[in-house]
Amino acid sequence: MGGPARPDYHGAADALLAPDNVAAELDAAEVPGPLAAAAAGWPALAERSPLLSAITRSVHDDPAILTSRLSGLPGTFLHGDWKMGNLGSHPDGRTVLLDWTLPGAGPACWDLCWYLALNRARLPEQKQAAIARFRAALEGHGIATAAWWQEQLDLCLIGIMATFGWEKALGDAGELAWWEARVADAATRQRIPLPRACR
Repeated sequence: MGGPARPDYHGAADALLAPDNVAAELDAAEVPGPLAAAAAGWPALAERSPLLSAITRSVHDDPAILTSRLSGLPGTFLHGDWKMGNLGSHPDGRTVLLDWTLPGAGPACWDLCWYLALNRARLPEQKQAAIARFRAALEGHGIATAAWWQEQLDLCLIGIMATFGWEKALGDAGELAWWEARVADAATRQRIPLPRACR
């Protein structure tokens, strides 16, 4: 792990499929599937989880509520699209990472949260176990996490829902409930104001 996370990485990542960006693309003759899904998902999130929707809107309106704090926490090199479809195994047992279109510097928990959000159906263990295993691996490699872990994890959980909340709104109730509970707890711990109607 290196120095502080670069502050602009997550502002850009969060905005990829943010509602305003999606809306600007919907007039195209052929709207790509992910854009059409995001266009349907953001309004669905507002209906299915007003709390999660309000938190993600806050991040879309002001990414600095996350990026200003993440920039002061330890950073590392990120793959940027850590999902099962981009992982392979070398014959000697090493893990191979494919699709290097979104690399950058940022907090290690970003790749972790991306992995949790996009691999729901393929995770070999419960999300909490994956989180614990990830942290244990960092500690096992001599990276002390006590001073920054919870803050970074919380901010990245919130940020990943600002990126993929639309996808969770189109999925099953259990998955949406897991993310809603974790993001609400994270926002409370990190003193990110929740709209009055959602408290």
